[in-house]
Amino acid sequence: MHYRCNFCNNKAEVLRNKFYFCESCISISVNDYAQAEKRAMRSIKYFQTFLEYEFKNHIKVKFMPIEKLLEGQALGYFCYSEYQIDDTWIGYILIRDDLPRHAFDYTFAHEIVHVIIAENKGEYIDLPKIEEGLADFIGRDYMLKSGRKDRMKRIEYASIRATNTDPIYGDGIRMVNALVSEHGLMKTFHDIISRNFKIV
Repeated sequence: MHYRCNFCNNKAEVLRNKFYFCESCISISVNDYAQAEKRAMRSIKYFQTFLEYEFKNHIKVKFMPIEKLLEGQALGYFCYSEYQIDDTWIGYILIRDDLPRHAFDYTFAHEIVHVIIAENKGEYIDLPKIEEGLADFIGRDYMLKSGRKDRMKRIEYASIRATNTDPIYGDGIRMVNALVSEHGLMKTFHDIISRNFKIV
């Protein structure tokens, strides 16, 4: 039986912590902090430029510890730090250190949405699908606006989600698609982070 790479659908060569990789995706993995921080800054600039968002706190990228890699299927996740002297905090985005460039970029942009919602005190504990839907939509929009051509055929996560029957990720992306179709991404983004929207 042949397995397919989770990140480009080519024939997989390696299984690493529950994900299959092909040689090509391994060759473009983001596995050092200099490269990771450079790509993270590009993502942050997208939010500042295209969504006109000014961050209230600091965001840093950290590679995911092995125990977290072994826990589940997550590519990345967000966690708070302790408060700093100036009453701001650092939002750490923990991410795998073997993701190919396109998956790193998509995942980092997705996780930034969770940082933004957290710093606006708008956590959607009661409605997680709207938060995940926005994160998925923006992850894909970032990829499209940044003009990424490398292996875009596999960066259709949001489109895949749109046919997903999952009550959080599938319903979430469909809900956000409807809001964006009616109001545009800018208004939808700001309405959701401020909880100023109607369920559709």
